[in-house]
Amino acid sequence: MFLQNFSYFVMLGIALLAAVTDYRSGKIYNWLSFPAIFLGFFFSIVFLHHTFSETIFGFLMAFFIFMPLFFFRVFGAGDGKLMMAFGAFLGSTRFFDFFALTVLITALGAVALLVKYKRVSEFLKQVKLFAWSVFGRGLVVQWPKLREDIKAPFGISILIAFLVEFTKSVWI
Repeated sequence: MFLQNFSYFVMLGIALLAAVTDYRSGKIYNWLSFPAIFLGFFFSIVFLHHTFSETIFGFLMAFFIFMPLFFFRVFGAGDGKLMMAFGAFLGSTRFFDFFALTVLITALGAVALLVKYKRVSEFLKQVKLFAWSVFGRGLVVQWPKLREDIKAPFGISILIAFLVEFTKSVWI
């Protein structure tokens, strides 16, 4: 039990460090994400006693969800690599719930930023234009234009979601 809790505390520390670096610089660095991937595999198999297939499938779920999102510039590469680490750590059975919670937290944060910076109407116009171009006949799809001056650090969402997961796993 001690080693299981230890592994959760280490991954919590990684999530905390990622949230801080993402908030400060807008990046989750490779010096953090690559060791986190290794530790995710190690802790999952050795301390949490997940099977190798469960661990690898959790990693691959994150990979196949985040790589397209990276190529469409929705998330950064560091976000995806950190989620791959948590995919390996949590395994395939628990990763999807963690992913869904992380996306929900991110969406709530994005809405809060839209309200804070008074960009709700601008955002709704972009969504309307996109919807018209998708469902209108003969129109070229008009992808929403994302403003680069305001970004929500995904590392903070990962930290909050892992705190929820951590609380469920360690204290309950």
